[in-house]
Amino acid sequence: MFLADCDILKEIEDGNIIIEPYDRRWLGCNSYDFHLADKIGKYDFSDAKEWDLTKDVFPVIEIPLPYKLMPMEYCLIITKEKIGVSNTILGLTTFRSNLGRSPLIFERSDLTDSGFYGHLSGKLYNPGPLPIVLHPNMRVFQMMFAKLSKAVDVPYTKRALSKNIDQDILRIPGYKIDKELLK
Repeated sequence: MFLADCDILKEIEDGNIIIEPYDRRWLGCNSYDFHLADKIGKYDFSDAKEWDLTKDVFPVIEIPLPYKLMPMEYCLIITKEKIGVSNTILGLTTFRSNLGRSPLIFERSDLTDSGFYGHLSGKLYNPGPLPIVLHPNMRVFQMMFAKLSKAVDVPYTKRALSKNIDQDILRIPGYKIDKELLK
């Protein structure tokens, strides 16, 4: 069951949803708006010839906002807010509809697992013909919350393969390739 604004407020009160900093203005009828932090990230591929996701870990260069995202360019983003969901709640993210009418493309895993706590990260891509200026505090995506039928047995922070625990910087943590399964 997806939560309405009054349900989201109750879950915040009960400590099942944590949003830091929280501002009531960004709570919609069934979602909460998340904002860009004050920086973006770009990979440093200066010495790279290819990218093997099972081996290569490229450094991320942090760039302060505002920033002009040039055509055919992408960047890593992180939210200003930290989000936490209990083992009875999950979050689903979507790109904000007003940005969906721009050429900007937003990519991230739509699912925020039960038990997650940290900043959300993703990628923005500009396939359009003009630079797009990214600003700190831009509202980029929104999260809807769903109540689970019961608490999960193993929350995100307790899973052995979870790689984004308490994420608070622009990075790709060990990538999403599970190296231990490729042997």
